[in-house]
Amino acid sequence: MKNHLSPYQIKFIKNSARSGKSLNYISQELSIPKTTAYWWFRKSVGKKIKPIIVNEKNPGLLGELSGAFSGDGNFFKSNTYQYRISYFVGPKEKPYSIKLKKKIFDAFGRKANIYYNKKYHVFYVVVYGRDIYKFLKENLEWGKNKTFSVKLRKEMTDYDENFLMGFARGIFDTDGSVNTKGELSVAVISNKLITQTSEILNIFGISHKLFYYQSKPPRKPLYGIRIGKKDAFIFLDKIGLSNDYKARKILMHQ
Repeated sequence: MKNHLSPYQIKFIKNSARSGKSLNYISQELSIPKTTAYWWFRKSVGKKIKPIIVNEKNPGLLGELSGAFSGDGNFFKSNTYQYRISYFVGPKEKPYSIKLKKKIFDAFGRKANIYYNKKYHVFYVVVYGRDIYKFLKENLEWGKNKTFSVKLRKEMTDYDENFLMGFARGIFDTDGSVNTKGELSVAVISNKLITQTSEILNIFGISHKLFYYQSKPPRKPLYGIRIGKKDAFIFLDKIGLSNDYKARKILMHQ
């Protein structure tokens, strides 16, 4: 049976199996019997891959990973239907990348990998899975350019408060910064994302200011939030940061 498949079909089966697709899915996509695909499927994964199960019992964790993706994440779908989700972490924040890897496993039961890009001085936390992508799309909305348009898909009242708390934490963990005064801030290109994050901070009674910065063309303008030193401690107390590097920079100003 294995010899009746084209090189493209074999490659598709291998990549699909390794990214968690079922034998039934592969059979339907290639319009071939499951018995025909089985040999290459089994060869690729050895045993059946455990399906992705979203940990709905921990909305705070799911919100945090959604926020981290909104702040500094990326999605790519390959020609062989591999769904790759990447989170980007600064060069001084390796412990956070390790923590993020564990959080991904706790949320989806799927192992992520960490890579360091020497050229761009950034850690990549990478995980594959169509169902992880589907989860993100159920809660987030973005257009052709994710950076310009990413935002929460639903109304605030449709989300669990723990999800919203985690969402704000994830954004500041990835895209946030702490200045020499101990002020916590975040700036992104998506105006709607900043507006929604501001709404979340208001829900939890965290005072902050919005700001706008017009970069030189052709760069897009930045929309941001700044939380003063005193309120940054309130943020840590009510919402917290999983990124210890940034949390320590705030605590230095006690």
